[in-house]
Amino acid sequence: MISASCPTSISWKRRAAFQACRWWAAATPPRTATSTRCATIRGLDSRYNLVTVDGVPIASSDQTYRGARLEMLPAGLVSQIQAIKTVTAEYDPHALGGQVNLVSRSAFARDQDRFFVANAFAGCNSSAGKFLSDKKNSGRADATGAAIFGDRRQFGIVVSAELQRLPSSAFSELPGDTTGAGWTYYTASGQQAPVRNQDYAFDNLRERASLNTKLEYRFGERSYLSAFAGHYADKDTETRYETLTSPGSAMVPTASGGRFALGDVQQGFTYQPVKRRTRLLTLDSLFEAGANADVGVTASSSRATYREYRQMIKYDTNPRAGTTTAQYLPGLAYSTTLELRFRAARNGVKRVVLESGDLRFTTTDDIVTVSLPPVASDAVTAGEFATHIVEPGMVLRFEHADIARRAGAYAHGAFPVRQRRAADNLQFAQREVIRRTGLCDYVAQEKLGAIQAMGFDTNFPHGHADAPPHMHMHLRWPLNAGTQIGHYYIDEAGLLTHNVVGVKSMDCQGRTYQRGELFTTMDVRGRAIYQHRITQEGWLELGRAGAARCLIKPAQAGKGFDTGASVACPTQRPVTISVTDDLDAGIMRVATGQVAETFRYDTETGKLLSDVAPPAPSESIYVPLEQKPRFIYSLSPLAIWPNTSSRRTQA
Repeated sequence: MISASCPTSISWKRRAAFQACRWWAAATPPRTATSTRCATIRGLDSRYNLVTVDGVPIASSDQTYRGARLEMLPAGLVSQIQAIKTVTAEYDPHALGGQVNLVSRSAFARDQDRFFVANAFAGCNSSAGKFLSDKKNSGRADATGAAIFGDRRQFGIVVSAELQRLPSSAFSELPGDTTGAGWTYYTASGQQAPVRNQDYAFDNLRERASLNTKLEYRFGERSYLSAFAGHYADKDTETRYETLTSPGSAMVPTASGGRFALGDVQQGFTYQPVKRRTRLLTLDSLFEAGANADVGVTASSSRATYREYRQMIKYDTNPRAGTTTAQYLPGLAYSTTLELRFRAARNGVKRVVLESGDLRFTTTDDIVTVSLPPVASDAVTAGEFATHIVEPGMVLRFEHADIARRAGAYAHGAFPVRQRRAADNLQFAQREVIRRTGLCDYVAQEKLGAIQAMGFDTNFPHGHADAPPHMHMHLRWPLNAGTQIGHYYIDEAGLLTHNVVGVKSMDCQGRTYQRGELFTTMDVRGRAIYQHRITQEGWLELGRAGAARCLIKPAQAGKGFDTGASVACPTQRPVTISVTDDLDAGIMRVATGQVAETFRYDTETGKLLSDVAPPAPSESIYVPLEQKPRFIYSLSPLAIWPNTSSRRTQA
């Protein structure tokens, strides 16, 4: 037998008996999600081992494991852990592999009459709450107290309690063929490919509570009576979402992929809390029968219950009654068209807009009926009032600061007119640097995603508090997760103060870059792409990583970026940029040196109305080019046709 006394060191406080197993030869606690409940002795499965409390077996709520769970008793209550690594006549014969005995603390084990110990741990599990909730806080607390009383110090009492809460999350993806047998492939010659995909998202919450009381009576040097009572409650709640997509017909291979005429989509939800309750009552006694003889009598009673409630919901594409096989439908999606009705003043609704497009509606008296088509997801950008200017490798989102739509953090107080103008000029100044350095071409050719230049919203779209005033420029990764988003804050003078960087959908702590600190944007392969640095004056340096950076400073000395922006790149002539936005007319004008651009947009949605590409040339003069110039400012003739059929004018 191996015996280990429990000091009150940090390692013992954390997991009590579970940690102690690491010190035993041939005894190992398994590393699983429920690894704190049992131990492996001499390499045998934990099902062949027995865990007892004060030598008494306890009823088990597990289906495959008998004995107490190592996590049941608080660390402060355990005074000794005994490991018996073989079968002997002295111990319970059910322990074929070995036995772990947890010895509870005695009030008479210490010299003083009073004893108290408490442990508390708290944390935030960054992997929890990712799918179904946002409950990340975890914690554990336990306390144990003991006292000796009586005129001859013959009575003792020990009381111990514990509470624990541990949340976690997990994600699993299972690709395979139509039978789910594993990875397979399709090539251009028609060989198989992974066509069946099943995704799982789990949220788990483990909660545990226990209360233990021990009464003792000493009436001799070795004689005693004791009564031990314990109540242990454990709840393990698993919430799971799953999605299954699989084909319903043979694949039609193409040169680079393939397609299916039929397919199936299944979505499932499972909620299954598991409750375990264990009660223990032990009466133990030892009587002196002589100088070298003792008589011990022990009686115990325990009861364990296991309650598992499982709610499973499955959505399928047109299942057939009486069978478990789905009737496959064309396509892999479902659609729902809704008619929504709202009460409004007569003739009070002019347009109904979803995202940047109009929906049909009818008005009857004071009721407006809107026909809502199927949407793939929530229209989270429906409240935006912005114009998107798209170029290869780059997207510029220009937010229109309409004071009539002010909301959120900008609903009251002074409207940030100067900061908004500064952000407008900085956005197009960054666009000029991106063009001059060839960043957009590089990002597009390497398929790294898209560089996004943005300002800040003042109308609180989709609940996004875009405050205090700032502007952005970040490389949006292909799958979004991992994107490093910089927030370049603008003060009341129209100058930059600092940069706060966050990482999208990753458990990474953000960082603040003060003036003078260099921030490097990385791509999905870990390569440095471009760098920002706010100067001590509140100006901005921007350029490709490893190359000399361009300097963006206010157009007027001693002023802010609301006066315009001057862009100076090495070996290139400086240029001044100025942006104006006419909200009433829906016209945005951008002056870049001698070049004046005009963008027209919808005054209610911000949708770009200007042409973004020239018409295709006629076939008779079209000559394919392997590489075409991206931007050409041309003064070539423009044909203008009047309304008469007999005249034609050229300019």
